[in-house]
Amino acid sequence: MNFTHKFFGKFLFKKEAWGRGWADYFAFRPAKVYWLATLAVNLLLWVLAGLIKRGLKQDLAILHYNITFGIDYLAPPVQIYWLPLIGLLLFAINAYLSMIFLKRDGWLVNLLLASALAVNVLVGLGLYSIYLVNFVKIF
Repeated sequence: MNFTHKFFGKFLFKKEAWGRGWADYFAFRPAKVYWLATLAVNLLLWVLAGLIKRGLKQDLAILHYNITFGIDYLAPPVQIYWLPLIGLLLFAINAYLSMIFLKRDGWLVNLLLASALAVNVLVGLGLYSIYLVNFVKIF
């Protein structure tokens, strides 16, 4: 019985420390701004991927087009969702790392979160190119 009290006591202590760590993290104003901006962009990516998938009439989607060789990657439309998922996972990893490095260096927190935002914007450009290749008739 003494073991369970010690175990749960340590668990609750770590839970409280974890909560204090997140509170300190969000007290850093740039972290809040980057979080809101990145999550808004990522939500927009999910909506755009859903609209692209819903608008496709065929069984395969053009996911990559090369100007030299033409279409070089066809896949089921559900694979469009990999792009926003990669952006979200990269943001989660960078957010966790930035929380760890908050006490050491605020510049590194800005760098990690800004890079996650930049990657999500670039993923948006990738989704836009998928939209152009699949829906816009140039010739």
